[in-house]
Formats: sequence, C-alpha cells, structure tokens
Amino acid sequence: TLTAGLVSTTISYDFDTDPSKRAQKPEFYGYIPSSPTRRTMVFLNMILASSILVFIKSLLLVVLGMVGALLPIYYLVADLGLYFLYKIARSDFTYWIPAEKGIVKLLISIMFRIVPKFVTDFTGCMHYRHPYELG
Repeated sequence: TLTAGLVSTTISYDFDTDPSKRAQKPEFYGYIPSSPTRRTMVFLNMILASSILVFIKSLLLVVLGMVGALLPIYYLVADLGLYFLYKIARSDFTYWIPAEKGIVKLLISIMFRIVPKFVTDFTGCMHYRHPYELG
C-alpha cells in the first residue's frame, strides 16, 4: 500500500508542480505550495492519505470476502451503481468524446467512467478527483 501511495503522490505532485499545467489551469493546479518545507509536508501527507485509502479499501474487500464470497462483488457493484446514479442525476454520465449518440457513445462512456473510478479508488490519485471526472 505504501508503494501505491508513493506512486500516486508522485504522479499528482509532478502534475501539480508542472509550470505549464499551472499556467493552463490555475484554478485546478497549484495546491502544492512553493515553500520547500511546506512542499515536503504536503508530499508526505499525500503519501499517507493515499496509502491509508488503499489500505482501507483493500482491507474492506478482504473482510467482506471472509464474511461471504460474493460480498466484495456486491459492494463493488453497489459502489459503482451509486456513482453512476450520481453522474446521471447531474446529467454528466455521457463522456465528452465526439461520437454519435447511441450505443457506441454509451459503451465508451461506461468504460471511461469505470476505469478512472477504480483507478482512483485503489490508488487515491488526486487529479481524478476533478469535477469533470469523478466529481
């Protein structure tokens, strides 16, 4: 879990401290301060937060699996279902790709919603928490 936390934090840190990204989207990038001491503290706290998130999520699935073999699957389906309901309620389910309305756009939207959701849930990658992705 510490490795996942470190990798997730490094990705988020590199994205946030990139001058071109900060210039392009200053309202989203720039949460890491300029002071070296504060940067270090934010980096360490991000590692801790991401590692704990991965640990808790993994532990939850293990405990559910010990109680009942299908409980982890039920949990993941319910979690994904609530996420889809949230996106549908906000009229934000279909992804922004330029495609004709129909089954192709729906399938691509489902794929582009499931993958970031699971990546974020199991890595804690901060930048997927953008309102246009997970909300």
